[in-house]
Amino acid sequence: MRWIGSAALCVAACGRLEFDPRIDAARNGGIDAPADTPPCAFGPWQTPQPITELNTATDDLGGQITPDGLALYFDNGLGAVRGIWVARRASRVDPFGPARRLTELDMSNVISDPSTTGDELELYFDTASGPGPCIWRATRANITDPFGSLTRLDALCSGNVAGANISSDGLTLYYNSQIGGPEGELYVTTRASRADSFSPGIKVPVLAGGAAKGYAAASADRLTLYYETGVTVELWQVTRADRGAAFENPMMVPGVDTGSGDEDASITADGTELFFSSSRANGIADLYVAKRSCL
Repeated sequence: MRWIGSAALCVAACGRLEFDPRIDAARNGGIDAPADTPPCAFGPWQTPQPITELNTATDDLGGQITPDGLALYFDNGLGAVRGIWVARRASRVDPFGPARRLTELDMSNVISDPSTTGDELELYFDTASGPGPCIWRATRANITDPFGSLTRLDALCSGNVAGANISSDGLTLYYNSQIGGPEGELYVTTRASRADSFSPGIKVPVLAGGAAKGYAAASADRLTLYYETGVTVELWQVTRADRGAAFENPMMVPGVDTGSGDEDASITADGTELFFSSSRANGIADLYVAKRSCL
């Protein structure tokens, strides 16, 4: 996503150190899914479709689908200040119901790019509130409660950072730094438990350098990493054969990316639905979903 601030401030390899868990996290893509997650042979992505029941006349961005595919968190400019919304559906074949704004998170500045843990008890987002653009965390005890206990992740905010993507288990966090562009470079950090804090991350080695990259989302099996990059903002992916290997083969997401204005990807845990924002239709960012079969 390309934003942050009360107006529109843009926010957007590493040497091997033995026994450094942060290096292992960058190499192995985090620790969200079990190592014995069964493989699935996927069919091609079908033509992406707009989520018409949620799209508005303003930019709808920053969407993240929950692993079960039943709740979509996103942000838009409806209201005085850009804020975070959530929409739910009863099943994967149903349309989403009306979106609800999370007013308990509203600040005087724009808040954007929501990302939740699988249980929806922790939510990470971007805002310029405080000393400068940074990632914040909100928590709650139950899914029916409003979010509270807002915390700025100062340990990560050496310079402007954004684009948080938290793993389902809450132990791996991808984010990007702003280095003179809409995005910067991708970082990853891990923690041992949900009670622990995140320490500063390290660059994801295969994606270090070159064009700015940001707003990453990993598949549940940790074998594919989706991200946005390029001047025109494109959706790309990197893959690997197993979690002991390094990511490789960067490419546009086949059958999904149009080469311009596609961003903010997230994917269901079963890998069959890819959600993202795109301005492909009319120059205004809308929410889209692409689907594929597990053969």
